[in-house]
Amino acid sequence: MMQTLALLLPLLACQTSQPATETPVVVELFTSEGCSSCPPADAVLADLARRPGVIALAYHVDYWDYLGWKDRFADPAFTTRQRDYARLFATRGEDAGIFTPQMIVQGTSGFVGSDRAKAARAIAAARSRPGPGRLTLETKAIAARIRVRYTYDGPTRGRTLRVSVVEDDLRSDVRRGENQGRTLTHAAVVRVQTASALAARGETELALPADLVHGNARVVAFVQDHTGRIGAAQTRPVSR
Repeated sequence: MMQTLALLLPLLACQTSQPATETPVVVELFTSEGCSSCPPADAVLADLARRPGVIALAYHVDYWDYLGWKDRFADPAFTTRQRDYARLFATRGEDAGIFTPQMIVQGTSGFVGSDRAKAARAIAAARSRPGPGRLTLETKAIAARIRVRYTYDGPTRGRTLRVSVVEDDLRSDVRRGENQGRTLTHAAVVRVQTASALAARGETELALPADLVHGNARVVAFVQDHTGRIGAAQTRPVSR
């Protein structure tokens, strides 16, 4: 009996030491280099991006570009995405305004992006309510483009697949505006994003920015339903 237990214990230890597979939680931050309140939120997002089971995305909006400093990562499409969230939140009776820095967790919980405590609570809540389906990705960089193939084993009706290329370790020396004289550092900056109706499998291509550093970049894809809720998500390196 003791000999049998001695053989079983290492096996049990091996099994229990393996981490459970979790659906990643998507954390989106709407930010700008022209906003003096945004660097603390950028730092929060950078910390979250290093945590297992969290996929971080920083969307640089363009409505600060007219106040002294043009953010080179800003895109009007990202401002549109933030406004779309505001409309969704308004249907639930929540504040429909847009602001920076705004953090949104799993497409449902929005708050001031520098609030670490709220971020932690929202991520924990999202983990307790995993979405349906599993998303798998294959990526291949071809010249100045990246091809992304995916499969999804969950419900597809009324759902959208969003695919982004994000880049880490970015810096800007800000010469004007509210952050004049500061060197800002950024993680998980969305450089390009596309959206399409979700299918059980599919393929899409994105043009890569000319200044993208491949070693600092990855593909992020996630499924979002008509309420804004994000379900399955996955990330892969930008491999050649």
